[in-house]
Amino acid sequence: MAERRAVPREKVNRVVRRAIEVGERKARKEVHEFFSLADAINSEADLNLVFQRAADHFAKRFKATAIIAKPNGGPVLKLAAFAGKDIVPAHILANFRDIPYGRGLIGQVAATMEPIEVPNLLEWEHSVNTEIDRRYGFKRSMAVPLTTKGADGKPVLVGVIGLFKKGEHADEEFQPHEKRMVGVLAGNIAIAIHNSSLVSQLKRMAEEDFLTGLHNRRVLFTRMRDHLNSNPPGSAEFIPSLERKRMSIFFLDANSLKLLNDLHGHEAGNQGLKLIADSLRKHAPRDWTIARIGGDEFAAFAPDVDIPKSEEYLAKVKAEIAESIAAHPLAKQMKEAGFGVAGDYSHFGAGGTTKGNYYNLFELLPHAEQFTTQAEHDAFSALLQLPASQVEKAKLGRNQLHAHVPTMVDDMAQKVVSGELTAEEGSKFAGLLANHAGPFVHSLYQGALEKARGKK
Repeated sequence: MAERRAVPREKVNRVVRRAIEVGERKARKEVHEFFSLADAINSEADLNLVFQRAADHFAKRFKATAIIAKPNGGPVLKLAAFAGKDIVPAHILANFRDIPYGRGLIGQVAATMEPIEVPNLLEWEHSVNTEIDRRYGFKRSMAVPLTTKGADGKPVLVGVIGLFKKGEHADEEFQPHEKRMVGVLAGNIAIAIHNSSLVSQLKRMAEEDFLTGLHNRRVLFTRMRDHLNSNPPGSAEFIPSLERKRMSIFFLDANSLKLLNDLHGHEAGNQGLKLIADSLRKHAPRDWTIARIGGDEFAAFAPDVDIPKSEEYLAKVKAEIAESIAAHPLAKQMKEAGFGVAGDYSHFGAGGTTKGNYYNLFELLPHAEQFTTQAEHDAFSALLQLPASQVEKAKLGRNQLHAHVPTMVDDMAQKVVSGELTAEEGSKFAGLLANHAGPFVHSLYQGALEKARGKK
């Protein structure tokens, strides 16, 4: 029997040191990946990306199928992200798309809001997919709740992370440091979800009219601008074009709102405004933008619609508003004040064809104290399709309107005489100006017409 030779202590020490170095490098790499993911979660605004990055990390780290689910209204969770498709086919993971509270591991964690570790899913009393667990070898699993504090200080569930081990890793226990790692990342993800919710609330507050819940004019003009832009969405340069752009723009005014407020209080006026808003919203498709653009003024932007649909919408809205006023608890007060609504629309067809009162867009002028964003200015300028001098006037506020009425009236008179506008369109435009600048506009317009005809 051959004599066994002792391994030199120096060689043993080298092997041990090497193993320690490899272990330390591996540990440092894992710690680095962990903190990199934590930083990414904290700085990422896209929640879907947060969920997927976390799921990918967990699946790789634990050699498991990772699932992240979030509440979907009521006691039900929906799948937000999953990783490990190479371990389990996608059609099997589809079983997790809707998860009732209390059902299975993820549902149990959602119901109790406590982390749960299961040594063997096949023997667990709450298992619901035993056949799938047996077929794919799922055994040891763990799920952790994602919670934040509510306004009352109590925890609020915002999601659940589930980790399901299988195959050669099915019996591997989750080590204490691994559980701590999952817990820390779960906290980061929960904070990201909470912050995203706050950002969404702030965005909604910045884009909505607080009284009616409709969009405000900033949203209206931004969407009009995007629709009119011939450049792709997100382009820095705005190039307006009506080519192949089909749309309608509706304007509605609440009549006698001030009188209703004066006679019966502002709550009566608020009820009237909400009534109009509800009717506008009820009959509008989801891709339309309905906005309150002033105290008693409403607008609707309808992309890609034809004239019959525009006529139908306006008729439905006016009829319903009249019926709603008649049936309202404050019907008597509204009738006494003469409360109602007046509205019209402009339609822009392919190639620049129009129908309706093309110049009713000028009704915005005396109420647009100043266009506050480039989007508003660009959208308004593109729609008017007027010379640069007129476009500049579109930016003027109420106090500056009177100074430019003579020039605007002269321009319209010349267009009527030259045939660019019909006499009816010219008179209607003058009437719109008179509504806001004063009755003197009518005599001024007649004088401008006579002067233009004399020159011709």
